[in-house]
Amino acid sequence: MSDKENLLTTSAFSSLKFYEQKRTWKEWFLLDGNRFVVAAAVGITIFIPIVGIEYVLRMPFQDPQPLYYIFSSIITGNITLIMVVVSINQLLLSQGFKTPVELQAQL
Repeated sequence: MSDKENLLTTSAFSSLKFYEQKRTWKEWFLLDGNRFVVAAAVGITIFIPIVGIEYVLRMPFQDPQPLYYIFSSIITGNITLIMVVVSINQLLLSQGFKTPVELQAQL
């Protein structure tokens, strides 16, 4: 085997290995990972830059009223979304349930 063929084989193998590692990490993050660890990592990733920017600029919030509007809209949106999802879930589950008469007929 020549050096060129050996280089191509090694390059393909390392590329495949990198892809598998990347896929494994991505699968862990999206599917298998501890939800608390993932949520903490995302929260820290968002929180640290905001605190860093405020520290560097040294301009604390003078008027917190806009923050109240933002957080209240986020909370309201989440509550609405949860209610819609639960309603759709109940609708789908209710189609699978049967009336007592139908259940008694199966016995």
